[in-house]
Amino acid sequence: TKTGNPLVDSVAEHQAAKPEAYEQYLLVLSKLAPWGFGMVAIGYTNDASSFLLVFGAAAYFFSHKMVRLILLTSPIASVLGGMLCGRVAGTCIEGVCGWSIDVWNDIGLANDDYVSAVEIETKPKAKSKKKQNANAKKTEPTKSSSSPNFITQLIVRSFWFCALYFLYHASQDHIKEFKDKSIQVSAHMSHPSIIIKTQDNQGRMLTMDDYREAYWWLRDNTPEDARIMAWWDYGYQITAIANRTTIADGNTWNHEHI
Repeated sequence: TKTGNPLVDSVAEHQAAKPEAYEQYLLVLSKLAPWGFGMVAIGYTNDASSFLLVFGAAAYFFSHKMVRLILLTSPIASVLGGMLCGRVAGTCIEGVCGWSIDVWNDIGLANDDYVSAVEIETKPKAKSKKKQNANAKKTEPTKSSSSPNFITQLIVRSFWFCALYFLYHASQDHIKEFKDKSIQVSAHMSHPSIIIKTQDNQGRMLTMDDYREAYWWLRDNTPEDARIMAWWDYGYQITAIANRTTIADGNTWNHEHI
């Protein structure tokens, strides 16, 4: 067995995660996060981004060992996927607007000493006034040979605009699916597990409080030293709410029982 405890290995939540599980819980982030991880590792590695790399590697390692730990990958997958989408959108916008932005200046990694040294080396040496006047007479200003070609620039910007337009519309279905699924999951997880809201046949909202009432009954109608035998899923709730000891509570401290 993987853990040495057959009981632990037999639980479905403790099985190794499959690719389908990542797609089920992370949706489109399961495809974007690896690309974002590679982008950060190759082009944006620094003291701050190294935390993202360590977090991503650790979360994937442990979630791959146990499917219930996929929850650990949701924060880092959101960050890496967001960074990838932002970088792609920024590149398209830069192409449309014609900006030329230094990526290293954007993320604060530009070395001032290196920049100043390059400026000094590339700065033309001062010439004497006589040579400047002589060169000025020989050279006449050209009409527009050094200016960028307007048609070429228009084609390039049109290409980036089409790419941005295509990516925006192609992502709408994924954005809507991700938003709806996130709202659904958040609403499901925000309710206490022992108090359940449901609807009857007539559409009226009902609140099922059977679990808590059963725990209160155990607390009020059993001896304080009683041992409760129940399915291990309810073990911790019986201990916390009913204040009674259970035979099985989900703990994996030994090899005899859970």
